[in-house]
Formats: sequence, structure tokens, C-alpha cells
Amino acid sequence: MVEQMREPDRSGSRGDEGSRRKERATGGAAAPAKGAAPRRRSRAATEEAILLAAEQVFAQRGFDGTSVREVAECAGVTHALVHRYFGTKDDLYKAVLARNEDAIRDAAAGVDGLTQAAALMLREGLAHHRPYLRLIVDSALRGVPFESTVVRFSATERLIELAGRVARDGAQAVTPDDDAVATDAETTGRLAVVLAVTLYLGWAAAGHWVVAAGGLRDVDEETLTAALERAVTILLEGFLAPPAGLIAGAEQSAT
Repeated sequence: MVEQMREPDRSGSRGDEGSRRKERATGGAAAPAKGAAPRRRSRAATEEAILLAAEQVFAQRGFDGTSVREVAECAGVTHALVHRYFGTKDDLYKAVLARNEDAIRDAAAGVDGLTQAAALMLREGLAHHRPYLRLIVDSALRGVPFESTVVRFSATERLIELAGRVARDGAQAVTPDDDAVATDAETTGRLAVVLAVTLYLGWAAAGHWVVAAGGLRDVDEETLTAALERAVTILLEGFLAPPAGLIAGAEQSAT
């Protein structure tokens, strides 16, 4: 099934400007020439255009400041079509979050090492999904309830899975068959990822400002990204290392 794009307004300069806005929002495609049959695009392409536009508008205006009509205008489609494909504004917002989150998770598909997976996801997000990362921070600061989001963040869940494995393996190597230690290790793994993600989101949202405040304007982007990657790695590895007291106690028991 295909959907037809609206004819551009040809009523003078205002129409030209509206067409240019739609053109920018939909990837620079030229408007059809006067008298020519309007171009058509598939439903998948239309949905992608709507999601891209929604991400931009939500990131600029926040959830409360965004209307479905603004998203439709940015995407170059009708207001009714956005509702038809995505439902309410809440549903559209969740679709934007889910689309980006899965892409970040998939950047580390098949990778079982925690710090390697975290580094790949970190770089994917900074390289291709900065508006999404800023949208997450903006939503938290504006008080958007977590329940209004997708609720399930697949990239974070994958990191928690890997961190839990590291924490359990470390605990069991020191105190085998101790269920209480294993439970604590599960919580520790979750905390490690939460702290790492918080650092990451803070960097995505305010890193440029802090870099300027720290007198690092002349440092290139790759050096900054590598430094963030190192900080996340140190945080994860340090937090998940078995506590020294636990190791000492196990050594005493062994002797």
C-alpha cells in the first residue's frame, strides 16, 4: 500500500517556503514540477519520514511543546496520516524512542563483552542518534513519567544482562554457592549500568558546554569520544570488581 504526498502550495513565496521546509524534513527531495504527477512513496518510507520529523520536533520543543500537526508539517504529510500510522502523540513519542534504542543496541549485536558492547553502543549513539539522547534527557528534566516512554529500553537491558553476568561470575569465583552474594551481584550489575548510562546521557546533552567550560574547545571530537569511552570502561570495570573485603574474607575462610 502506498501513500500520496500532499501537493506543494504554489501560491507564491509562502508556498515556496513551505515546500522548502518539507523538502528539508524529508531528506532534500525536490517537489514535483507543476503539471507533473505527484511522486508517491511507500508506507515504510512515509513512516520513516514521520519518525525523523517527530524526533527533530520533540528534541527541539520537548514532549509537551510538540503537536502532531507540527510533526505532520515537518514530515510533509497530513495530520490525519500521522494519527493513522502512529495513533496518539504518546504513541508517536514511544515509537521515536523505540526506533533509536533498538538501533543503538544493534550496534553491538553478537558482542558478549560488557565494555566492548558499551563502547560500540556509545559511539553509535553519539555518531547517529544525538537528538534522541538529548530527547531522553529533556524528557527526564521536564518530568515526563517513565511510564509514558517505551518503558523497555533494549540497549540498557542488554548492558544490564552483560553486567549481571560479570558481577555474578566475579562473586561466584570468590564465594561459590552463596545465594545472597549472587543477589547482591545482580543489583551491583544494574547499578553499574545505570551510572554508566547517566554519565553517557549527561555527556550527550551537556558535553559541549562542559568542554567549553573546561577550556577544551580545541580538543578534537575523536579524542573527546575516546576519553568518554575510557571513563565508562573504568566505571564499569571498577564498579563490578569484587569488593576487597569479600576477597579478604574468602581468603581467610580458605586458610
